[in-house]
Amino acid sequence: MRLSKRNLAVAALLAAMLAPAIALAATTAAADRDPETKPDAEVPRWQAGVYYTYDHFTPDDVDWHEGQLYLKRRTPIGSVIGRFSHAWRYGTTDDLIEVEAYPKIRPGTYAWVSLGYSPGADLYPRYRFGGDLYQSLPASFEASLGYRRLGFTSPVNIYVGSLGKYVGSWLVTGRVFVTPGGAGTSNSWSIGARRYFGTAAYWGFRYGQGRSPEEIRTTSQLEVLNSRSVGGELVLPLARRWEIDVRASYGREDRIERADLDHASVGVGLFRAF
Repeated sequence: MRLSKRNLAVAALLAAMLAPAIALAATTAAADRDPETKPDAEVPRWQAGVYYTYDHFTPDDVDWHEGQLYLKRRTPIGSVIGRFSHAWRYGTTDDLIEVEAYPKIRPGTYAWVSLGYSPGADLYPRYRFGGDLYQSLPASFEASLGYRRLGFTSPVNIYVGSLGKYVGSWLVTGRVFVTPGGAGTSNSWSIGARRYFGTAAYWGFRYGQGRSPEEIRTTSQLEVLNSRSVGGELVLPLARRWEIDVRASYGREDRIERADLDHASVGVGLFRAF
């Protein structure tokens, strides 16, 4: 399976057109930010928001949707996040409740811990938990190792590793997902870069390849045998402690019952700190 030259050209042209606009928007927002959100002001302890993701597949002309409610609390030992997700696909709906934490362990070391539960388990796994341990390294490097356990009908174990490098205002990160299974072990990888503006705004892009170059959340992602995708992201602080999060991706997938599916995805979130 491979992305066509035409599709790659379209993706590259889109990225080239968006990059200057995103950079200008982020720079302007940082300069015009409301005084309440300037770095020397008190950092808000709470943040709440909503997020919506739309996925479209061709040539099957299938639409998938997911909405999320989000609440974050900053604490002296790290942030804690609660998230409620509702998905609807093929006439089926499902819910997922998640709690995440980013505890600080020591200077240069922190962790990510996540627990989730789905009452219906029609699209999401019945349970999910995982964790990553991050460590700062010399020469502006950062490495992590992690594990995921997804409670589908047949539980899935995923091992994750990453290596990042800070270069000026950029963070370049490579990530590997290793998923053992009865048919053998699948390996997926992704590489991405983020350009930061100030302390909160950034834009970035990524490329991924393999069975699961991103986090697996639903049963539909288990059907993917191989994929290649490109994507972009923008996180932009607005006035009065508002923040917008926009993400988009395009890829081609081989699934259990269908090959060469085009997969386009767009996500938009709006958040407010208080």
